[in-house]
Amino acid sequence: MEKPPIHLVWLRHDLRYHDNQALYAARQAAAADSGVVIALFIATPLSWQQHDMAMIRQDLLRRRVQALTLELAELHIPLLAVEGSDYRGCAELIATLLPLGVVALYAQQEYEVREMTRDEQVASGFACSISLVIGLTDFA
Repeated sequence: MEKPPIHLVWLRHDLRYHDNQALYAARQAAAADSGVVIALFIATPLSWQQHDMAMIRQDLLRRRVQALTLELAELHIPLLAVEGSDYRGCAELIATLLPLGVVALYAQQEYEVREMTRDEQVASGFACSISLVIGLTDFA
């Protein structure tokens, strides 16, 4: 029996599920090709420190990921939360999921310089392997 295609939604700072464009696009594509959606959150505490993110905000992000896990479970979408170190490791972590049958990676647009550089690194590493839909915005 063939595994269903996986549509991977990479959640970063936008941890909404009601009106998240990346999640919506992944769900639509999965419905069209009988695939499944898996959400991914990569904690990057070293990058957060470089951005001078307050510990209380880091705690808020982590607690939001816990709540989002339950919310997405109601939609039958598992959320894989992993601990990285910084943005440079994101591409490598995502690459470990590709053999599972990932056909597309979806993510909301982030406009900060380091985040855009991270997204470019991820996109350049996977352009030939999977469809990339990084850059979805809330301005539809």
